[in-house]
Parts: sequence; structure tokens; C-alpha cells
Amino acid sequence: MVARLYFTGYGLQDVHMSLLTGPALVCAAVALNIPFGAYRATVTRFSVRWFLAIHLPIPFIFLLRISAGYGYSFIPWLFVGAVSGQIAGARLWSWRGERRAGPATLSDADTSEAAD
Repeated sequence: MVARLYFTGYGLQDVHMSLLTGPALVCAAVALNIPFGAYRATVTRFSVRWFLAIHLPIPFIFLLRISAGYGYSFIPWLFVGAVSGQIAGARLWSWRGERRAGPATLSDADTSEAAD
């Protein structure tokens, strides 16, 4: 006999299934939002592209949640994962830009002052 666990807003679900799919769905939400967060960091704030970068992954996360059999009670966890992915993507993009810029060099004015 398989043990059962009750989720508010959903019903009964197998315990072994819920223990594996919950963290996997949150990780999928993070991974899905990283590229969108990186793109969001490159566009103008509050523009249509910025709005789409934030909201376009939501239907995919919804489909993942429904296909795994989770109800409304799991949405806060997915929200935290999605926001984390957006923040991580934006920070990775800015970190990548800083790395590509290379080390700071002295300008001509700074070198002439240093020689005096």
C-alpha cells in the first residue's frame, strides 16, 4: 500500500512522487528564468520587452505545475524560484559584462600625472 499525503487545494498525491517533483519544479522555474532575467537586464525598464521578459516564462511554469499535479498551494514556491532565476540571470549578465570589459586601465591624463 502506498502512503498518501494531503495537499490543500489539490487532493491526494503519492508521497514519493511529491518529494521528488517539488524541488525539481522549483529548480526548473529557476533555470527557465535565468535567460529571461539576463535579457531583462539589457532592456529599458518598464518597456514592453521588459514586461515580456518577466511574464513570458509564467505559462511554461504553469504547464509544468499542472502536469506534475500540483495545486494552488505550490504557487508561492514557484514564485520564489522564478524571482530567484530573474535575479540570478540579471546578476550573471552584469558579471559577464564586467569580465568582458577587462581590467581598468589608466587614461592618458592619469599616466601624465603619474610621470610627474
